[in-house]
Amino acid sequence: MRLLAIFICRAVYSPFSPSISALGLCPEKIIMAKLTPSDRKTALAQLPGWRFEVGKNAMVKHFKFKDFAEAFDFMTDVADEAEAQGHHPEWTNVYNQVEIRLFTHDAGGLTDKDITLAHAIDRVAKPYFQSVL
Repeated sequence: MRLLAIFICRAVYSPFSPSISALGLCPEKIIMAKLTPSDRKTALAQLPGWRFEVGKNAMVKHFKFKDFAEAFDFMTDVADEAEAQGHHPEWTNVYNQVEIRLFTHDAGGLTDKDITLAHAIDRVAKPYFQSVL
């Protein structure tokens, strides 16, 4: 996948360039580059249950739990992970169902940040579904 970030201060950074802090660029305003359609397809193929939502240029997954309390516990666990990553999902919760939508607002679509968070969400979800085959 592309590891290219574009800064609001109009500089370009890649892992092959000098340190962004040494260049005096504004790293707090990093905008991740949007994934190419090919990168998006490859990434989604590794994330069962996630689908691409064309109109929003986002990825979406639906989760169904045994009850509201379990759905809320899951959302709390995801919130902790999202906070740690500094990247937050758009989501809805109706009783025992949670729908999560990921996209990077600043990039106008999917970035590596969304893929990373989706993998983390799937890890968080796994214990909730261990007994379900």
